[in-house]
Amino acid sequence: MPVARDEKSELAYTIRKIEGNMSNFSAWHQRSKVISSLLDTGQLSKDAFLERGELVNETLERSEMKRPEFELARNAMYTDPNDQSVWMYHRWLVGLGERLNLVFCKGLMDSERQTGAGAGN
Repeated sequence: MPVARDEKSELAYTIRKIEGNMSNFSAWHQRSKVISSLLDTGQLSKDAFLERGELVNETLERSEMKRPEFELARNAMYTDPNDQSVWMYHRWLVGLGERLNLVFCKGLMDSERQTGAGAGN
């Protein structure tokens, strides 16, 4: 029987699984559930996230939490744009609200314009 992990350990576990396989739907889904729980209980802090390989300790607001999560999703999208796992996670992130999702979408559209990816190529 598996041993239950605390939510911060579970968050670290999901990132390891996602980095090992960007198409791991279960890891993306679990990550959304853990983050939702941490947000709901007010326990989400930067020490729960790996930011550029370093742990930092400060309280996170929703908008601050979303930036590294959108980066993670964007990297997965570029790795395999046809994989549904990351797109479902992205949809969940967007559903958290706030302006940050518009920043991400604009960056993605700008990138597509530069590469010509959105022009039927």
